[in-house]
Amino acid sequence: MLSFIQIQNFAIIDSAELELDAGLTVLTGETGAGKSILVDALGLVLGDRADATALRHGAERGEIAASFQLRDDASARTWLEQQDLDDEGECMVRRTLSRNGRSRAFINARAVPLATLRELGRFLADIHGQNEHQSLLRQAVQRQILDHLGGNADLLDKVAQAHGEWSQLHSEIEDLRSKEAERSSRLELLRYQVQELQTLAPGEDEMSTLEEEHRRLSGADRLAEGVQQALVALGGLDTDNGGAGALLGHGERALASLTEVDAGLEQAVKLLREAGISVSEAVESLNRYLDGLEMDPARLDWVEERIGALLEVARKHKVEPRELPALTEKLGAELEKLESADARVEAMQAALNRAEQDYLAAAARLSQARANAAKKMGADVSSLMQKLGMQGGRFEVKITR
Repeated sequence: MLSFIQIQNFAIIDSAELELDAGLTVLTGETGAGKSILVDALGLVLGDRADATALRHGAERGEIAASFQLRDDASARTWLEQQDLDDEGECMVRRTLSRNGRSRAFINARAVPLATLRELGRFLADIHGQNEHQSLLRQAVQRQILDHLGGNADLLDKVAQAHGEWSQLHSEIEDLRSKEAERSSRLELLRYQVQELQTLAPGEDEMSTLEEEHRRLSGADRLAEGVQQALVALGGLDTDNGGAGALLGHGERALASLTEVDAGLEQAVKLLREAGISVSEAVESLNRYLDGLEMDPARLDWVEERIGALLEVARKHKVEPRELPALTEKLGAELEKLESADARVEAMQAALNRAEQDYLAAAARLSQARANAAKKMGADVSSLMQKLGMQGGRFEVKITR
């Protein structure tokens, strides 16, 4: 409900204010009293177009402000909330004009585009005689009234749902087709990359395994030399001094003959015997290691080539070598998806055709329901006119589908 309007420097008005109460307000006066100026000012503050000629003569700036109470107007409150312009059930709109032809619009003290003010104006007032704000002349309002009277809510929901499904499928197909050139280029690159990775066939943790084998193969000579030196020291190889094993045996035997004299030496004899056993076990372990030590230059060359190949491909894709197996799987899945895009488009096109038929069928049912409602409305109005004695009149309902 309009509760207050203030006008400054508009048409012939210097300054005017009008406060309105609830209920019917009638403004009367002779021609030229300014009634139409008030209506024009209200239309301007609701989004009508304006130019510098609307300013009062001699003024550089004009302003029109209007306040509306929205306690009983849920649609306007909802719109303001959606636009983040609400102000606890009140709405103050303001429009300023300047001599250079520019104007500014405000809703609840926040600057907005004129189109936004005009959209809000449709919720606030009907100015009969000014078609921009006469809601009954708007096709959307006519359809809304007709559908309400005809009870077409279910049909409207079905049409909206069918159109939504059709629109979504249509957008997805258009998106796929618009990216056809990009998809072809990407396919070519992916096929090359996937083939290269599949040929390389990187294994899980392969890089760490290869690096460990490379260290062992490249250090085989040094390992063999060190193991042999240890065997010599332990007596595992034929040497003149017999090694640590022989010395421990001599020591054990020397002390064992003395235990009869002093039993306190038995613990030392036991320790020497255990040390000798440990040395023998170590000699056996080192001999086995030496027998199994791989001295294979050809294998070393292969390992180095394999490591180089993994590093080169990893550098191409800017990943770590350990990430190559996951990358192979990822690119392979993308390639499969792109290669099946044509089949997807065909399936989506078939679904689009079905959705279009569903939409057209639902729209046809809604149009028929609207036609039936309009016919009934026409008959009801004609009957009312006859009862009121208005013979010979003609009533026509025009539907814009």
